[in-house]
Amino acid sequence: MEKEGKMIKKEIVNRLSFKTGLEKKQLSIIVDRFLEVLKNTLERGEEIELRGFGCFRFQERQSQNAYDFQKKVPIKIPARTIVVFKQSSKLKIDR
Repeated sequence: MEKEGKMIKKEIVNRLSFKTGLEKKQLSIIVDRFLEVLKNTLERGEEIELRGFGCFRFQERQSQNAYDFQKKVPIKIPARTIVVFKQSSKLKIDR
């Protein structure tokens, strides 16, 4: 069952099954393998482009100063690289 405002992997499998007529068990394996390929590609430091959908790219975040309110001490958040998603212009959705 789909949660409001969020689609989970199970719902993706259900919708693919409805649209293709393929078994949910097969589609679940395919979706899992697809996500595994995406994850492994990003772990190798390669960007992913899905034309008409969007791109997964890397973005550098600078180190930041913050404050730990529980311990009442300043902390430094180290610089890091994060993965960001940039949607295709074809995917633009008005909300």
